[in-house]
Amino acid sequence: MVQHCGFTAQPQYGFGNVGRNTIIGPGIVNWDFSTLKNFHFNEATYLQFRFEAFNFLNHPIWGDPDTNFPDSTFGQIAYTRHDMRELQFSLKLVF
Repeated sequence: MVQHCGFTAQPQYGFGNVGRNTIIGPGIVNWDFSTLKNFHFNEATYLQFRFEAFNFLNHPIWGDPDTNFPDSTFGQIAYTRHDMRELQFSLKLVF
């Protein structure tokens, strides 16, 4: 049988004895930021300028470890959950 870091491959159609949530991925650190400015033309009409930043601090949000036992990358993290920082600008006319 193949052994890898405390895990052993089970015979086909057999059940192992590992519990739930045994492999836990890294936590998520995510700060979003938003600001806006209204430019009034009269009492009811204004133009709104908006700036939004998602994952403002540009911290990597790592994915979960590979849980497929036969893979050579078992237990390793090979991707991020989301893209890095995203910036968004917008204009909205309210009338």
